[in-house]
Amino acid sequence: MFENKIATKVNLERRRVQVESNLCCLCRVSEELTSHLFFGCKVAWLAWNIGYAWLGVSSINLLSPGSHFEQFKILDATTSVNIVLGNVWIALVSEI
Repeated sequence: MFENKIATKVNLERRRVQVESNLCCLCRVSEELTSHLFFGCKVAWLAWNIGYAWLGVSSINLLSPGSHFEQFKILDATTSVNIVLGNVWIALVSEI
């Protein structure tokens, strides 16, 4: 569902919008799919690593937006802490 709503180059092509290239605007290596752009791209991965370092955590790179968001929750944390972590995730996605 999330994959088809973002105006990536691949989605624009599906909508018959001409694009010069459907390669990722960040790395120019892979097709610009939502999962690649936000979670699979090596440039985006650098941004995630900065966020993880700032939070003092380590993580694996999940390609599903929902799974990626869920790993930003801490099981034993208060609701307000998890809200802050969710907002950090949204801020990182927005910056990418």
